[in-house]
Amino acid sequence: MDESLDVSVIFTHPQFIHAKVTTSSESFFITAVYGSPQEKWRRYLWRNLEALALVTTGPWLILGDFNAVLTGSERLNKQGRDGVANSQFLHCVNEAKLINLGFSGPKYTWKRGGDSARLDRMLGNLQWLD
Repeated sequence: MDESLDVSVIFTHPQFIHAKVTTSSESFFITAVYGSPQEKWRRYLWRNLEALALVTTGPWLILGDFNAVLTGSERLNKQGRDGVANSQFLHCVNEAKLINLGFSGPKYTWKRGGDSARLDRMLGNLQWLD
């Protein structure tokens, strides 16, 4: 079965690339993210993803290193205590009506010293789940 694949970059940003993928049978949007380690720059990422959600119609997958956690249980400090969720990231996910797609494998994707966190993830909209 030969199926053509076309990837069209729609928008580039210092922290993500947004593209439309079209095959002979379907199309969807994909956004690859690398969130800045600096919180002040990630604020721009959250705003831009919220704006992108308003104009993205159809299945949408967002994946990458967001450099932020959605819940305190996704961050563990060296004392073994949960960390604090990034409320701006959580607000962005809610406003954009995105769903955390879960994971398999290790709970944490980043570790330094005694600190660990789940910084890498995949999110999708309702159409992506369909």
